[in-house]
Amino acid sequence: MGALPIADSAHERTRTLRRARSFAELPAAHVDAIARSARDAIVSVDERGRIVFLNRGAELMFGYAARDMMGEFLSVLRATPLERGSDMTSRSPNGEMPSINLQPVRGEWRRRNGTVFPGEASYSRVRVDGRVYMTLIVRDVSERPGRERARMLREDVLATVSHDLRTPLATMSMTLARLRGSAQADGKTRARLLRIARESLDWMQRMVQDLLDAASIEAGQLLIHATAKDPIIVLVRAGALFEHLFADQDVAFSVDLPEVLPRVEVDEQRILQVLGNLLSNAAKFTPSGGRVILSARARAGEIVVGVRDTGPGIPRADVPHLFDRFWSARRGEERHGTGLGLAIAKGIVEAHGGRIRVETAEGAGSQFSFTLPLALETQRYD
Repeated sequence: MGALPIADSAHERTRTLRRARSFAELPAAHVDAIARSARDAIVSVDERGRIVFLNRGAELMFGYAARDMMGEFLSVLRATPLERGSDMTSRSPNGEMPSINLQPVRGEWRRRNGTVFPGEASYSRVRVDGRVYMTLIVRDVSERPGRERARMLREDVLATVSHDLRTPLATMSMTLARLRGSAQADGKTRARLLRIARESLDWMQRMVQDLLDAASIEAGQLLIHATAKDPIIVLVRAGALFEHLFADQDVAFSVDLPEVLPRVEVDEQRILQVLGNLLSNAAKFTPSGGRVILSARARAGEIVVGVRDTGPGIPRADVPHLFDRFWSARRGEERHGTGLGLAIAKGIVEAHGGRIRVETAEGAGSQFSFTLPLALETQRYD
């Protein structure tokens, strides 16, 4: 980044400061408008484009103290023109400056630390003691996509809570009502009702935890407590924890691992959460008599973990949406959950520095795979 243009002489600075004093005598209504807009950056320049006023919002946005900017050119703050041919300090053919533009115009601006950000600016002209001053109101819009995502997440969470929690709540309410009215019921009946209530409670707890994890991922605050682990131990443990998913479905399940794998830096509980999601999906969509394989292999700088099934495969139109929040491919089955499982799995894997992907073909099954980087203590695996 080159040197910033500055006032070319002490004389010019003195003249600018005098003009700033004139600016301070602007009509009260104008000053009042500036005060009301204080959260945005307010910058005023004279007819030569030299700054004569910055409000507190401008100091915070650009990182300069107002007193240090008196007499500097507006170009210090500008990274690009607001729009082609509409430089606010240029003059029209009759020699007049543009009078007013209250419609925000996009452009790029530069902070004191050199970072460039998108901003929207509206501006107006005022004449004081025969001199013309331009006042800009600049709004930083770089965080607008993030705010929009946060708004959409809140709406999705509310929709999920209001819709998906109704079923387990209704089941639990009905079960408890039957328990209250079955004082004479045998032990087997009461045990069955208590099991249903317990399963409904577990269902709701998983949904709430999914919502919390999704919010943490969206905010970039998902907690990962990574330590060096032997991936074979982690994957064998996952196989033991989740093999029950396949027993009742008449689906063959196996774990295919080499004798040795390099150590990885992982949060074991989070990786088990990823594997639980992938394996439960495989169990759900693999028909009776099918097969699911959990595998892992090493390659340069990482290991690749895979979950392959012999299910029906995923329609091509659904594949781009698989890892979206609150989205699930509907295949006619009852959906127990938030539609967040794969989005959370993706967030966890990426928080470890890995990647997740799917390979699928309709009628030929699917394979979800994700990578995990090797532990720092591990030498390159050949």
